[in-house]
Amino acid sequence: MAAKWQLWMPRHIDRWRGSPAVRAMHPAARDGYWELLCCQWQSDDCSLPSDGMELSEKSGLGDELWAQYGARILRNFEAIEGGRIRNAVCHQEWLTAKAKYEANSSAKSEAGKRGADARWKHDKPMARAIKNDGKKCHTGTVTVTETKELKAKAQAPSFLPPWISASTWDSYEEMRRRIRKPMTDRARELVIAKLGRFREAGEDIEEVLNRSIANGWQDVWATEGRGSGRNRAQERSDSNDEAARRAIAGIYGRASQGSSGGEAGNGRGKDIEAVRASPGSV
Repeated sequence: MAAKWQLWMPRHIDRWRGSPAVRAMHPAARDGYWELLCCQWQSDDCSLPSDGMELSEKSGLGDELWAQYGARILRNFEAIEGGRIRNAVCHQEWLTAKAKYEANSSAKSEAGKRGADARWKHDKPMARAIKNDGKKCHTGTVTVTETKELKAKAQAPSFLPPWISASTWDSYEEMRRRIRKPMTDRARELVIAKLGRFREAGEDIEEVLNRSIANGWQDVWATEGRGSGRNRAQERSDSNDEAARRAIAGIYGRASQGSSGGEAGNGRGKDIEAVRASPGSV
């Protein structure tokens, strides 16, 4: 079977049409000659058998036309060892094409080896990380999960402390972009500092970030801190309402007990001023 590079053969048009031997041939002989050149090109050693019957078959001329034109066609071939024949020009083109193909194949092979070596050097830190993490690979292979974990470690941003998961942080930043509140460098510093305080207080940082991601919160909140904030605000609101109710009740009570209209009016005026100045007024 012909090799891949033997599926195409150069044909020099000017040389073919300008050859006196080719132009002297009958069109049928010319076609038979070209068929033999093609058969020679796709052979293992770029040669043909010298047997007349085989040549009549390979040329496509058949016995009758071969007997008529075979002698003229064979003038373009020379005998070689092993009882075979060969066209010298075709053989030279064949050697050139084969050399080019082998050179290209060798270059591609070398490029592939260099690429494999580069990937291996790049993956060596991963192998060391697996060893340092206490993960044993008896078969010398790395599982998909281990590879993903190691890539996540390798790709963790430099500003991110080791106690924050890189994948969780990426999800948090993606959520911020989705709500159109992308993070600046200063925002990252502030959020990480806040998470550091939560961590010192015993908070699960992974849970804190995941809660903000799930709820679409721009900021991060401690587990107890966010709820306590709401309770304190509610307590302040209730306290203000109660202070306002007591102040108003006092105003009406003193107004009903006044001895004169002027005194009552003055008393109500002072009480109203007191309500306005009190912290509970709204």
